[in-house]
Amino acid sequence: MMVPPTLCVTGPSGSGKTHLLERLIARLSRQGLHVAGIKHCHHLDRVGSDKDSDRLGRAGARPVIAVADGAVEIRAACSGTSLVDLAAMFCRDCDLVLAEGYKQSIHDKIRLAGPGRPVQLPTTAGRIDRDDTDSLAAWVTDWLERRLALRSDLIGVVLTGGTSGRMGFDKSRLRIAGRSVLGSLCELLADRLGRVMIIGRRPAEGDVPACARWHPDDMPGGGPAGGIATALRIAAEGDRAMGVCIVACDMPLLRGDLLDYLLAGRSSSADRGQATAVVNPRTGRLETLLAVYEPQARRYIESAMETSDAAAGKKPSVWKCLGAAGVRRLDVPDALADQLANVNTPQELEAIRLPTEANGM
Repeated sequence: MMVPPTLCVTGPSGSGKTHLLERLIARLSRQGLHVAGIKHCHHLDRVGSDKDSDRLGRAGARPVIAVADGAVEIRAACSGTSLVDLAAMFCRDCDLVLAEGYKQSIHDKIRLAGPGRPVQLPTTAGRIDRDDTDSLAAWVTDWLERRLALRSDLIGVVLTGGTSGRMGFDKSRLRIAGRSVLGSLCELLADRLGRVMIIGRRPAEGDVPACARWHPDDMPGGGPAGGIATALRIAAEGDRAMGVCIVACDMPLLRGDLLDYLLAGRSSSADRGQATAVVNPRTGRLETLLAVYEPQARRYIESAMETSDAAAGKKPSVWKCLGAAGVRRLDVPDALADQLANVNTPQELEAIRLPTEANGM
């Protein structure tokens, strides 16, 4: 299932979220965009013409989905209520999903403060007067074009192979603050790239969004190189070969800003070689499992694995497989380096879990 680009509007009660969305949806709809509206609330609206979700529908949103704990109401037109699954199941033919609420989600957000205060745009994009609908719609249109360009020829992949020997249990079952790390990574990749698959161990039921597709590793025991080759084989089965954005299942701190940095860095180069990977500023090492692999990398990896000692239990290095074929290096800003942390032992898990849960993440 394809997840359309999704943007959230957040802010405290009474800050004007629904009013802003009404104007924004109407403006974007007049531009010819097919916009869906999703509202997250504590309870479903009572019947009546003043419902916030009805207001979004009158503005032009199709469909309109109202979500409360344990219930989903779809108008104008479940098994799960994660935002990526709602977007994939009910909005896949839409150009854009605008969601009210979901302030803890991984999606980009337009933030509102008190009445009359400017709208805060994602990251460093700045602020816009909340009553300047034309400028806000122009920003959203530009954001949508950038997001579509970055996802046009890529599929997100989470690798769940490996023996997890030092951890003592399957790392794909990691949970922090009650949430599956694997599920959170799948949601992040689905949001940024529209599609996500899992290669390796089968995920536990209920841990991942329904839009994630699981595939066994073609080369179990072959290490990350085998999982990447499997992902590239599957990504080549459609109308055109796609590249894959690979993420390891044991990266609980990965967020959208570092993933966006990787995707934008890959997109900015005319000569992408076989792969684009980030460099950890604290170790100086290329990160095999936070990287984009182009379709042509598959033949290098498979050829190297056929001639390696993988059958004897030796796992070939991904970078040795690619050899001189070319890897584009992206130096990660130190401010983002914490997101590269992975978890290999119970001690490393505890070191990440305690501060993360204390901060409510």
